[in-house]
Amino acid sequence: MKFLQRNSFTQTSMSQPHEDVSPPLRHPYSGRIPPELTGGQYVRNSGNPVSHQDLGKDAHWFDGDGMLSGVAFRKASTDAKIIPEFVNQYILTDLYLSRKTTSVASPIMPSITTLVNPLSTMFQVMVATFRTIFLVILSNLPGSQQTIKRISVANTAVLYHDGRALATCESGPPMRIQLPSLDTVGWFDGVRAEGESEISQAGSDDSPFGGSGIFSFMKEWTTGHPKVDPVTGEMLLYHNTFMPPYVHYSVLPKSNKKAPEHRLVNQPVLGVSGARMMHDFGASRSHTIIMDLPLSLDPLNTMKGKEVVAYDPTKPSRFGETTGLADYFPITAESDDYDQCRLYYYEFDLAMDSRNHVKSQWALSAIPFEFPSVRPDREMQEARYIYGCSTSTSCFGVALGRADKIDLLVKMDAKTLIQRGKKMNATSITGCVDRRPVSEILQEKKEDDPINIFRLPPNHYAQEPRFVPQAYSTEEDDGYLLFYVFDESQLLPSGDCPPSARSELWILDAKNMRDVVAKVRLPQRVPYGLHGTWFSSQDIACQRAVESLRNLEEVQRKKHEWVNGGGQIRKSWMVLREKLERAVG
Repeated sequence: MKFLQRNSFTQTSMSQPHEDVSPPLRHPYSGRIPPELTGGQYVRNSGNPVSHQDLGKDAHWFDGDGMLSGVAFRKASTDAKIIPEFVNQYILTDLYLSRKTTSVASPIMPSITTLVNPLSTMFQVMVATFRTIFLVILSNLPGSQQTIKRISVANTAVLYHDGRALATCESGPPMRIQLPSLDTVGWFDGVRAEGESEISQAGSDDSPFGGSGIFSFMKEWTTGHPKVDPVTGEMLLYHNTFMPPYVHYSVLPKSNKKAPEHRLVNQPVLGVSGARMMHDFGASRSHTIIMDLPLSLDPLNTMKGKEVVAYDPTKPSRFGETTGLADYFPITAESDDYDQCRLYYYEFDLAMDSRNHVKSQWALSAIPFEFPSVRPDREMQEARYIYGCSTSTSCFGVALGRADKIDLLVKMDAKTLIQRGKKMNATSITGCVDRRPVSEILQEKKEDDPINIFRLPPNHYAQEPRFVPQAYSTEEDDGYLLFYVFDESQLLPSGDCPPSARSELWILDAKNMRDVVAKVRLPQRVPYGLHGTWFSSQDIACQRAVESLRNLEEVQRKKHEWVNGGGQIRKSWMVLREKLERAVG
């Protein structure tokens, strides 16, 4: 495990911040843009820190302020060509607006590097925590035009549910985003989003995330990966806290008014053994899998001489399942024997007369595999093909503090590999169905190979791909993969990115995993980031009405008016306030 010294996160080309934002602009492309993309938009989320001047401070890939980078595909008329338009915007969270309107020089929240570093003392963690508390209190005092009510940076993923595009991060509720401009609307509390009309379609008795009480803010912390049922439109979420019962569960129907009996908010999930670093969960249309892993996220760990985020190898991994038998659940998992992420298959036997044991658990392939995704209409169902990322130069380990270089995109026929695994009676835990390394799979190039790999050209690195189905498709893999690509031969000898560096959006045939059907040249570099999604033309057209948007210039203007409209007392207070902000960094 490598921890950062002198903020290597912001010094590497992998994640070097890019602070420029771009309004929608048309850009050239080569190849043929599929007609299925007409009117839709591909959007990717990433952590992109507002400021990073202090290279002596801890920093982590996951600390950065959320920034959305999107490409919309417009058509002026039915006979016109499809025109790609690039736009990127910071997500205007409370933390972002506070940083941009104060003299605070470094991130308000403690860095994840501080929380996971075994060399961090209890004193260091407490200082970082009390600094955050001080700045939150200061944001509530006169002179602040942006109170810090929520501590999420909204930098993890994006999704669509019930007329809302939402950006997520597990340290707060989702943030609504307007498409295709990527402007920030406001926090979504499970009933309505800030900026929407007060007259909501929701029932008058609907409760928001968190409910009431002194710790309600914790119970609105929402997973970065909510699941949306493509059939019913229901959204499944969980909320993770430091206090028993630790995990709460919510289900939001597509329309709260039409199906109020299906609405659940903050229902406790019993049986979780402690405060956990719980990033994701599994769900099908009839089952939900909660992972109770021995990776704790508990501020009280510092009193035990442990990191706030600590792994305990003496405790078992436990899976909680709501109903019945989950007989198909492939996920990525870390293997202690091989120290890398693989696509793993679990089969849980939860029959009434069983002992709730894991019936099968083995890797489908030996190659590194991360960022798994499936065709959108196969989510929460049995999907045959799983797409993801791999690397030919290293493995996806516990790469804390940096991003991994993705030079391979992988398509796995999970159904075929699972059948092979059952037939060969693969060894539990350490078993692996296909043990071929990446080099062997690339060399063989079999037509009926259950593993297909697309290799990028030298010095080119991709990001997470997302699947867009072909119109009237008959096969599950009929469609395209969209992903950002950066050519690192543009880097300077020092490793820095010049202002002229640019990324591209590639469109790959998802069936043959060979043909790049189009490349869109973007006006700037898109920093390597996390998760994205595809918003269809129908998604964009069916967004709920918005009354107001968050606006940085408006917040800055109000601050200026407040200072200049209150005489010498206000000016003196602001001088003192700025000194306090600079003193705490």
